[in-house]
Amino acid sequence: LKRTCFYTKNGRHLGVAFTDLPSELFPTIGLQTPGEVVEVNFGQQPFEYDIMEEIKQVRYEIFLNIRQTTLPKQKVEFMNSIISAFLVQEALAGTAKSFNSVTYQTNKEPQESVENRQKIRMLLLEGQVERACEMIDRCYPELLSNNMQLAFELKVRQFIELYLSIDLSALGDDLHTGSFGSLPSLSSPNTPPHCSPSRDSPTPVVVMKSASQTPPTSPKGSPVREKSPAATAPLSPFADNKEERGNSEDSSRNGCEMDSCENGCVENGSGNAEAEVVAEDSTGKCSGNGAGRDAYDAMEEFDRERLELEDFSDSEAEYAPDLFYRVEQLVVFGRKLNQFAMRMEDQQLMDEKNKQLLLSAFSLIAYSNVKSCPAAYLLKPEQREPLANAVNNAILEYLGHPQTSALQMLVNHARYLHQEMLKANLPGASIVDPMRMLEFKADAYRGHV
Repeated sequence: LKRTCFYTKNGRHLGVAFTDLPSELFPTIGLQTPGEVVEVNFGQQPFEYDIMEEIKQVRYEIFLNIRQTTLPKQKVEFMNSIISAFLVQEALAGTAKSFNSVTYQTNKEPQESVENRQKIRMLLLEGQVERACEMIDRCYPELLSNNMQLAFELKVRQFIELYLSIDLSALGDDLHTGSFGSLPSLSSPNTPPHCSPSRDSPTPVVVMKSASQTPPTSPKGSPVREKSPAATAPLSPFADNKEERGNSEDSSRNGCEMDSCENGCVENGSGNAEAEVVAEDSTGKCSGNGAGRDAYDAMEEFDRERLELEDFSDSEAEYAPDLFYRVEQLVVFGRKLNQFAMRMEDQQLMDEKNKQLLLSAFSLIAYSNVKSCPAAYLLKPEQREPLANAVNNAILEYLGHPQTSALQMLVNHARYLHQEMLKANLPGASIVDPMRMLEFKADAYRGHV
């Protein structure tokens, strides 16, 4: 930068030795005595002299020169306009409105539209995918029906959020073995011992009955307390047609008929269902009487005690988690998601990336300890942000706006110029990185390496 050279000795600066040096220097050592041996250090070992302090100082001086550059008025107005456009594009409605009131900028997109995009983005970041999709359908009709790739990603994320809403830790390993002996945590503290089947007794499995059948009754003869309207409401995932929003298709293709007891679940039909316990002996065969009666009584007693009003306050009873219903809801939505994926496969829209995403999401329910699942990363909150950005860009494209803001284009251009300066061996380019300059204030930049 200064085209000077200085010497140091034992970590002490000896002063400038040369000036007006050429731009390219090559370290050279001359030996005059035969058999002479010297030891050199070209940076492979730490220097005695703190050269990094020199680099920090030079970097800080360049930073101040950039900050002190005065821009003409038209440049300032241009920068204000692209900042305003960036805030609008990122759906930062409140910030954009405040910034525009100070800089006298106007939005090309109506404020209501910006606020709608902001609400959709916040819903997605909070994991409320279904509400976000309902708002998309209301504000931007046909966006999802014309973009099956985005709709697929939203459906997969909704499946993951449904999974997150279930406290599977309460079920533990019993979710996968078919035994519900570890569920007293959801019932009253006085759960009788027979609610936990012994190792010698048949293992109960769940049979899903259609709502048209006789509702189960408690041992006292009174019907089991009905679920709240929120719990019994049919699942309404964001679908592309009315048929999918209604009852699920009754066909062998979508897997709605499951008559085998081997997996611990038998289901007929769709809609609301009640659970009946059936005994399973050591041979794996199912029976509905005999030794299985104790298991049935145990589950019936568990349901009765879990829902009795005297064991809960009104508010606690109203919001008591219906774990089995949520698991059923997850399975039903998973089938709908699989049907959607099959339609995409028929249209040759299911690439390997989509298949892997679907497989990873479905694999979550196969693990009693989700932390050991290779797809556990999908449960992290930061996985919501890429989808929120994709939805925001899709809405901008739907409205006819560019997906890349002018500010982002300038940042990309600055990166390109920096690479060209490095290729041209300009000394300042190796000291200052424009991307790192954006991350630090002037006083902090001085101490940043």
